[in-house]
Amino acid sequence: MRVALLTAVRDPRIKTLILWSAVAYPCGDIRRIVGSEVWKEIEEKGSAHYLNYTLTKHFIRSLASFQPMEELQRYQGNVLLVHGTNDDVVPVDHCFLYQKVFWLRREGICDKEIILQGDHTFSSSTARKELLEKTIHWLKGLRDKKWLWSGWSI
Repeated sequence: MRVALLTAVRDPRIKTLILWSAVAYPCGDIRRIVGSEVWKEIEEKGSAHYLNYTLTKHFIRSLASFQPMEELQRYQGNVLLVHGTNDDVVPVDHCFLYQKVFWLRREGICDKEIILQGDHTFSSSTARKELLEKTIHWLKGLRDKKWLWSGWSI
């Protein structure tokens, strides 16, 4: 998500953005995910291992410098947000925050889809199927709208 949003904000050629289970507060979210013991180890020793990943102070600082809620206001393209109700990594509330901020922009649409029982990676076959169906449906809808208006001028 971080790369997709940053790229979309900085590259005006990107007119469509889809965010699945998007993080709103990277530093706070990772701190909550890894827990206070791992966080303390990173602070004191400069790094810690968590689920076969080495997390460093440099990584944590890089997260602190990225504020998606501020960045996304600059993106003027169309957006689809998808989040699962059983996401225990990134709260589904983040999806609603993203939607609110995207709605405040002057250009671009923002649609939201919530997948019941979907976890952070949509790992069940039912959630994954619904995720892909909703994403494809949204993309086809954009394509159809563009086709309907192509050739029109005022």
